[in-house]
Amino acid sequence: MKNRKELRLLAGILVLGILIRIVMVFVLHLPHMHKDSYEYYRQAAILEQGSYLNYFPNGYPFVILIAQMVSMDHSQAILLCLNIVMSTITIWWVWDIAKRVFRDDGVALTAAFLMAIFPPLINYVRWIMTETPTVFYLVGACHGDAGQYRPDLYPVGPAGTDRPEEAELPATAGCACPRAHCMLLLLWEDG
Repeated sequence: MKNRKELRLLAGILVLGILIRIVMVFVLHLPHMHKDSYEYYRQAAILEQGSYLNYFPNGYPFVILIAQMVSMDHSQAILLCLNIVMSTITIWWVWDIAKRVFRDDGVALTAAFLMAIFPPLINYVRWIMTETPTVFYLVGACHGDAGQYRPDLYPVGPAGTDRPEEAELPATAGCACPRAHCMLLLLWEDG
C-alpha cells in the first residue's frame, strides 16, 4: 500500500514537472534562441554541407541537423519538446538515485519535487542550448552508477573508521556517481 502511495505521489510530481515545463516553453511566449543558439544552427548548416567548424563541439549542432531533417519549419519545436522530455526524465532519475542511495521514500520524493520546481532547470528548458542535455547526461551517468555502490571499492565507514562492512550508503553519496565526477573534471575550465 505504501508503494502505491509513493508511485502516485511520484506520478503527480512528474505531471507537475512536465506541465510547468510545457507552460514555460509554449504558453509564456518567452524567447527560445540565445546567442549560442544561432551559432549552433550555423554550425548545423555547415555540417549539412559536409564541412566542419571547430568552434563548438558537433554534438548539439548534429541534433539540430537531425531535427531540421525531420521538419525544417518545426525544428525549434522539436528541440524544445526534446528538452521537455529530457528534463522530465531527469526528475525521475533523481527520484530513483535518491531512492537507491538514501533508501527513504520521503527523501526520494523530496528530491524529485525539488528538481520539478527548481527555477534554473525550468528556465533552461525554454532555451535551444546545451544546458538541459548536459544536466540530462550528467544525471543519467549518476543514475547508471547509483546502483553500483560497492563498500570494498569505496570504503567509507561511520565516524572515521575504514571498515567497509560498516559503511553507510548515505555517507557515500559522493561516491555514487564516479562517471559524472570524471565528466565534470574533464569539463572544468581553469580561470
